[in-house]
Amino acid sequence: MDATDTVKSLTDWIASIQGEDGQYGLVEDWLLRGKLNRVAIAQKLGLEPATFEQKCHLDLATKACDEFANMLRQKGIIKIDVNIKRFDEMVSKLSGDDGKYLAAHEFVSGSKLNRKKIIEEFAIGKKAITGKRPENPELARMLNRFEDMLRSAEFGIIPIIDTIIQKSEQSNTSMPKGAISVSEAAKLHQRILELESENEALKGNYGRFSEVAEVYRRLGEMK
Repeated sequence: MDATDTVKSLTDWIASIQGEDGQYGLVEDWLLRGKLNRVAIAQKLGLEPATFEQKCHLDLATKACDEFANMLRQKGIIKIDVNIKRFDEMVSKLSGDDGKYLAAHEFVSGSKLNRKKIIEEFAIGKKAITGKRPENPELARMLNRFEDMLRSAEFGIIPIIDTIIQKSEQSNTSMPKGAISVSEAAKLHQRILELESENEALKGNYGRFSEVAEVYRRLGEMK
């Protein structure tokens, strides 16, 4: 089943639980600890358990499920997570009156958003969006998609990696052939000091072994 078919299956399932009043009351049976039970939903549709939990912010099925969860939050069916609320406030603030997200520039570091600065500025829980297993994977995906949007040609707030590499190469063209940067020189100097220390340690060990070898040589002469 391709992405389009998966999204259609999810859309059909959403329609089936909407109910005559349109309030999605039947979704209560598909909640786990106040959130959508995505694994159960995927299994209901005959899909892989992790279908709606993909880390990739370009995954259409996960995005569709996230959007459904957001709609349920707006309707009050799912309790609004405090970190998601703060994220929404951040997006609204960075959007600006013109909707161009120019204020987001100050939160860009290299080719991505500076998550540490975002956490500090908007009081978003650190563990909610950072680490290999963030506590709020839905929010982590929302942040990834927001980051991707800012990187798009429409906004151009975040430079793509290729652009950063190109600028770095251009800045290095002014250096003499064979020259190294200050940071590279510092790393080489540190490595030299480490090697010298290891060399001294080896000399000390060799010195002790040489004394033992001398004892064995003398014992051999006494035979």
